[in-house]
Amino acid sequence: MTLTLVQRIKTLRTALTDEDFIRNVRVEVNYDGSNEVLKEWNHPSITRPSDSELAAVTQADYDKIQKDWIWKRCEEYPIVVDQLDDIYHNGIDSWKAKIKAVKDKYPKN
Repeated sequence: MTLTLVQRIKTLRTALTDEDFIRNVRVEVNYDGSNEVLKEWNHPSITRPSDSELAAVTQADYDKIQKDWIWKRCEEYPIVVDQLDDIYHNGIDSWKAKIKAVKDKYPKN
């Protein structure tokens, strides 16, 4: 898989939020997905990465910064319909205990 420009930027500047990509950072992409360009960088406190920094980002770099705890939790949580059924049949405390067990197993980094 080839990393997108946004993924490369997020790897280098992990403090950026999705909101920053709406307000402070603008990436343009052709309709066919080629020719990504960092058009605008107006972030007040985070410096713009250089072209050489962006080119050096690898898939392994990107994978390291991903919040894998989110995906691990999502894989173990029951689907919402089953969670609601559990609450109905066993009460909210039972549901909380099951969810807490998953959260404890995969804590936030």
